[in-house]
Amino acid sequence: MSGKTLLVVSYHFPPIATAGVYRIVGLIKYLQDSGWSVTVLTVNRSSHERTDDSTLGLIPDGVTVIRTPSPEPAGQIQALSRKRRPAQAGAGGNGAEQSSPRSWRSRIVRLARTPLRWIYKALCYPDMQVGWIPVVAYRTARFVASHPGAVVLSSTPPHSTQIGVRLARVFRRFRWVADFRDPWTAPLRQPKGRLNLSFQRMLERWVLGRCDHVIANTPGNQDALLRAFPGLDDDRVTAVTNAFDDGEPVASPVDAGELLECDIAYFGELYPDMLDVYLDAAGELRRRGAAVPRLHVFGIV
Repeated sequence: MSGKTLLVVSYHFPPIATAGVYRIVGLIKYLQDSGWSVTVLTVNRSSHERTDDSTLGLIPDGVTVIRTPSPEPAGQIQALSRKRRPAQAGAGGNGAEQSSPRSWRSRIVRLARTPLRWIYKALCYPDMQVGWIPVVAYRTARFVASHPGAVVLSSTPPHSTQIGVRLARVFRRFRWVADFRDPWTAPLRQPKGRLNLSFQRMLERWVLGRCDHVIANTPGNQDALLRAFPGLDDDRVTAVTNAFDDGEPVASPVDAGELLECDIAYFGELYPDMLDVYLDAAGELRRRGAAVPRLHVFGIV
């Protein structure tokens, strides 16, 4: 064994089939090639993320995977708070009680829905995976205790993962790199109330102040972190962008008639005002009488 031991803590990992999984798998692959012995701490299954067992084949050989439960009680509250459709009447009965929206069951569900929504929001703070925080803290502290000199790489979202590793740092001293596949509050991805934003930024500052190094997924997000947290040293933040791995086999293309022709393709989440630069450039090109590059966006708004 090389002696370089790495614990990667990531909620998103095969068989979860999200875009972030490919960044983690790629990092692991090339870190192994650089002589690191890699262990991944992840979840057994996600209660809400899409899964695909075929992605298990992406895990590089030699990687040890520790899978844990992820208590997500908010999922149960969410299920209870959903509007229930009245039951259909049976073929042999009138079914008046079951089909009437004014039945006592419907009234109880309506009365309970509002407080359930508040409970749901409280249990999902800062995100739905908040129940994984104590599991991450315990498992991370236990791993570094049995592997002196190990480095921990925590990759998020969900950002509850970073909080779990930060709690482990309270009890154990270890080298820690925090990877942000998407930003937390800088830049802000979704509108938040002033109090909510202040508290989440306090949590992010608590994480950033104690990790040894920070990785942002784009240079723009790196700059946003440094602007939002003036006490963060420039040399502690590095941008490591996503990339295309030309060492991986490419799947057979679909029928040519189904292909979309474009000059620029964007894959991922759209942050507020992200397309403004493209629109400004397109306007300038039109004023000059030049062709505007065709943009296709495949992502989440």
